[in-house]
Amino acid sequence: MIRVKEYSGMLCTFCHKKINPIRRLWDRDFCCRAHRVVFEQAKFTDGIVYSARLLRQIEQGEDEFLEDEDRKKKQKQLPLSAVLVLMLGFVLLFLALPRQAPAPVSGAMEYALTQTGNRFPMLRKFRLTVPSVTLRESFHKGLKEWRPADSRSISTAVGDWVYRNGSVRPGRLRLWAPSLELTDYNFGFEAQIEKRGIGWAFRASNRDNYYGARVEVIRPGIDPVTSVVHYAMVKGRQIDRTALPIPLGIIRNEQYQVSMRIRGDKFVTSINGKVVDTWRDDRLRSGGVGFFAEKGDIASIHSVSVSTERGLLDRLFSSFILLPPASMTARW
Repeated sequence: MIRVKEYSGMLCTFCHKKINPIRRLWDRDFCCRAHRVVFEQAKFTDGIVYSARLLRQIEQGEDEFLEDEDRKKKQKQLPLSAVLVLMLGFVLLFLALPRQAPAPVSGAMEYALTQTGNRFPMLRKFRLTVPSVTLRESFHKGLKEWRPADSRSISTAVGDWVYRNGSVRPGRLRLWAPSLELTDYNFGFEAQIEKRGIGWAFRASNRDNYYGARVEVIRPGIDPVTSVVHYAMVKGRQIDRTALPIPLGIIRNEQYQVSMRIRGDKFVTSINGKVVDTWRDDRLRSGGVGFFAEKGDIASIHSVSVSTERGLLDRLFSSFILLPPASMTARW
């Protein structure tokens, strides 16, 4: 049993010995770390220490006592450290998983918008939380969502587009209205080329500003020759049109899956899962998708899909269920 008195400045609160002048620079109450630990853990009644265990430990010597205390702290911290390392491993594994452009699916168009980004709008500046968008179109309801590129209103008239049996044959450029506000996204469609080729647009805002791409059949037949074309249309002027041969023969009336990954200034085009074109351009930063036909083109589009990736916090919340699910799905 030790009686403890209050001392300050010069003497140790626990043992009443003089505190080393150098130690007083950071601890004016205790002469050593061991006395501070004992004082903080001991039970007091009227200034008397009642802790036989602590007194026995202090008699062992300061070094041995502190080693015991450090070992106990490490044992307590070990389970927490293991959990944190495990969680970090899951996060890195999730973020490292490859993400592919979506394959078009049949069915009515769906529009899904997660609400995490709406709840925390300030985080959008750092792309920590970004609403995810998924658009799907199979043309069962006609062309009501497809706007002529030279018009600000959605026209329900087919015009030079041919619609039949759940597919469309494009003519002049039309844009998909729900996609016009997007920036970075995956774009995919299922198409069938009957003659010459098929053209599509992305990051498109109107007929004068968009990125254009095409698949063209240069020489049809048993051993067809095919090329992929890309260019930028800026203020009504076509820039940097490039045509590249691709090792994939497009056979007439067969359906093909075309997909694009659009991120920043980099664009990657794949056909049936094989990359056929990669290029860069930074002139257009946002805009939707659409289709068009050049002279002599005859092609059919059966389904279209566009999707964006969620922000970092959205993915973490959905992976570890840190937040309750909060999403809204609207169907047309």
